[in-house]
Amino acid sequence: MSRADTPGATEATGAPRDPRLVVPIGELTRRIGTRHPFVVHTFLRASSVAGVVVPDALPVTGELVIESVLDGIVVAGTLVAPWSGDCRRCLDPIHGTVEIAVHERFETAATPGETYPIDGDNIDLTALVHDAVLLALPLTPLCRADCAGPDPERFPTVVEDDSGEPGDAHAPAPGDPRWSALSHLHFDD
Repeated sequence: MSRADTPGATEATGAPRDPRLVVPIGELTRRIGTRHPFVVHTFLRASSVAGVVVPDALPVTGELVIESVLDGIVVAGTLVAPWSGDCRRCLDPIHGTVEIAVHERFETAATPGETYPIDGDNIDLTALVHDAVLLALPLTPLCRADCAGPDPERFPTVVEDDSGEPGDAHAPAPGDPRWSALSHLHFDD
């Protein structure tokens, strides 16, 4: 049995449903433009991307506004999620938080990958929160911008400047020798 087939799992993500994220919208749908504030406080189990994880013991929090619009519901606001992983240079454990701006639409006839489904008189924010957090996690985190790596003597880390070249930012970049013949061309105006 796959995770998506487990009882209480959402179809889109396979993540367990959180009953705290199921929002009744019956009253909202009766009047277009009606808004309802919603506070998120949930835990994402087994959520990771490229070795960066959302710890099971720390909550994902946020404040959302649920608004009734023509043919659906719009959910907008901000989520804050903790993460932990390893520095991409020195491999020391690090942690941080990401702040995610959310603006998504729920529809009765949802388009997969574009909108989320309305289930009767409820919307389930579990998939929205799960997707938003996973997409916002850092793929290659650094413990600090000038991290020298695990053994800077044997494996020095060279940080490139804006020109893409290591070292002096004002030094001219060397030319490609394959194009040297073009430097002898002169056009008279």
